[in-house]
Amino acid sequence: QLAEVGAKIIISRIKFINKLHSKATQIHNKLTNNSEELFLEYNGITGETVEEIKLKFLQMLKENYEKDFNLKYTSVGPHRDDIKIKINNLDVRSMGSQGQKRTVALSLKLAELEIFKDEQSEYPILLLDDVLSELDVNRRKTLLELSKKVQTILTCTEYTETVNPNKIFKIENGKILKNN
Repeated sequence: QLAEVGAKIIISRIKFINKLHSKATQIHNKLTNNSEELFLEYNGITGETVEEIKLKFLQMLKENYEKDFNLKYTSVGPHRDDIKIKINNLDVRSMGSQGQKRTVALSLKLAELEIFKDEQSEYPILLLDDVLSELDVNRRKTLLELSKKVQTILTCTEYTETVNPNKIFKIENGKILKNN
């Protein structure tokens, strides 16, 4: 039963990551002015069909049975799988700068918006909390340009001319001081 249900979860995740990869790479190219190549891949049990994944999963469960019995949990399966994220063929988690990590996170967030739009025929509200502080000027401008088509709530610690919002709320010590 675990392998049957797990295989269905895995195939759904693989399909989602493939969609995410397609959209996120395009967005990342825009944010980085084509200077970085983003790559996403499902990291875990893979296969083309639910049945193929189920058979691989069953084999892995059998191979790890004794270890898992001693651990009192299964060490393989969708709960242990992850996503590989690389820029220019380097693992972002271990080798990426803070700015690169932030740019990848934004690329993924904007790609999720596009997937949501494809499936629901409208965009959700985009919430961005202090994302501009770790981005260079060009990435800031591109991010703001990409987010124009979506209702966006953006917080930042300082106002710059780069940000051209419809409304500005200046809040200090929990009180609204300015409302344009």
